[in-house]
Amino acid sequence: DIVVVDKSIQFENGKKIVVWIDDEKGWTVKTLSIKPDGSMWLIPANSLLKPYKITENDKFFGVVTWILHKEV
Repeated sequence: DIVVVDKSIQFENGKKIVVWIDDEKGWTVKTLSIKPDGSMWLIPANSLLKPYKITENDKFFGVVTWILHKEV
């Protein structure tokens, strides 16, 4: 897949975002969920995976504007 990211767009609840997960030392694309208590969670598209609570060590890169999938 090719992911197009706009770093100038403000992240907000429900947007797909690119985040550096410090514990895993890698990038991920997930949907952002901001809870009423202010905590931020990354929600995977795969329902078999668990949501991940964003920590102060994780880094926001930008908001996804396009995802291009190659046909197999």
